[in-house]
Amino acid sequence: TGEPVPPLNPMSISIAPLPGRMRAALSEVVREIERVKRLGFHPSEVMRAKRALLADFEESYIERDQRPSENFAEEYVSLFLDEQPCPSIEHRARLARTVLPYITCEEVSRMSDEFDFQRNVVAKLSTPPLSVWNPLYTCWSVGQACMSCHAPRPKMDLPDSAEVAQIMRAVQSEVLEPWPADLDDPETRLLRAFDASVARRGAEAADLGRPPRQVPAEGLPKPSRKSDGASSEAPQSVGEELVLRNGLRILLKDTDLFDDEIVLRGRRWGGLAEHMGGTFSRGAVSTEAQVCSMVAMMLGICGLSVESLQECMDGRRV
Repeated sequence: TGEPVPPLNPMSISIAPLPGRMRAALSEVVREIERVKRLGFHPSEVMRAKRALLADFEESYIERDQRPSENFAEEYVSLFLDEQPCPSIEHRARLARTVLPYITCEEVSRMSDEFDFQRNVVAKLSTPPLSVWNPLYTCWSVGQACMSCHAPRPKMDLPDSAEVAQIMRAVQSEVLEPWPADLDDPETRLLRAFDASVARRGAEAADLGRPPRQVPAEGLPKPSRKSDGASSEAPQSVGEELVLRNGLRILLKDTDLFDDEIVLRGRRWGGLAEHMGGTFSRGAVSTEAQVCSMVAMMLGICGLSVESLQECMDGRRV
């Protein structure tokens, strides 16, 4: 075996704070752990986590015939060398559906007691050094040095062991309030927001610019797992095209590759090539174009924030 000493499986929390925010980020993480130790989770939070976990097992069960062979090989190697059980996907899904409903919210909350800040918690802090290969941190360090009138630091000002211990002890003496419970039902929150958005925009939101039409193509086989890949002389329909009033073209294509999935993909002619820089950055794509999808997600969907949307989608296979 390549691992004569089995690795540990600790509970870990990772954060990536902004430069200069290491102490505040560490204090916030310790504060949330301490909040769970004192006040626990809300039952609705644990229920959403259970649904999300069951959805993962359901997806694995539905796609059990599509697993790569290397996954089976790794499980058999672990069984032979380390005597680790390798139950089938059916047994795992059945075990999850049997055991998860009986795990209480109090039992999940008590897992935070494993974080004993005085005995078994290890805090590992790391930062990139000042280097020409790291222009972001180098520019930040030089800017901070100019503002405070001192030489650039080769490393970020990280707290030492004594200061980390002091931060943990300070949080333990704070008075913490519980997070507010859900004021509505996350199950129907997204549906209500979508209905409200449609009502605001009126009937034009779902109105088509012109009737749908079939899109034929010659020499293309119908996508299928049973297809031999041979092309057909007769024109085959590659899908149904819908054109909205704003010019957006939607192509609906039915295949039997994944019967339980609906795949959505969006493309635009030109793409990022139409957002190249100007004279000083010729050939480079603008930052706004590169992060537009991330910004759109952060702005929310149907008026819902990213956190609220994640609560609504917990337990659903997306």
